[in-house]
Amino acid sequence: MRLVEVEFPREFKPDEATLAAMNAAVVWGPEIQLYEGRCMSWNKYLIDKDKLPAVPHAVVRYVVDTPVLDVATEQRVPMVNTKVNVMVPGLGLLNLNRVVVKTDCCTEELNKCLSQGWRIVAVCPQPDQRRPDYVLGCSEALPE
Repeated sequence: MRLVEVEFPREFKPDEATLAAMNAAVVWGPEIQLYEGRCMSWNKYLIDKDKLPAVPHAVVRYVVDTPVLDVATEQRVPMVNTKVNVMVPGLGLLNLNRVVVKTDCCTEELNKCLSQGWRIVAVCPQPDQRRPDYVLGCSEALPE
């Protein structure tokens, strides 16, 4: 069981069946109610994440989290950091088991790394540097 405190986005309008399934996942607290057909965004709910249907939500905090990897990502709404308007990465980062930093990396060096199986995790422009630094990751042991 994974107990998490969640909140639902204000613009989310569940149908009756989805609302019933969402309420079945509530472990403690009030029943999930709608205001003008939308979820009340000011409420937070303690739910069993394993029973929550694939609906948009934000995890406020983890209460109990068992080490079960949730790999059913096809129905999940992508998470977005609304403060900086950036997508929050998902399962792809969990597959990386090795990372390196390439500083002041030129295009030729970057292309060599990409052809060896490395993938770009982050691009980090530096203030007094002509080329950015790159954080690269791979999912298997590769030569440097």
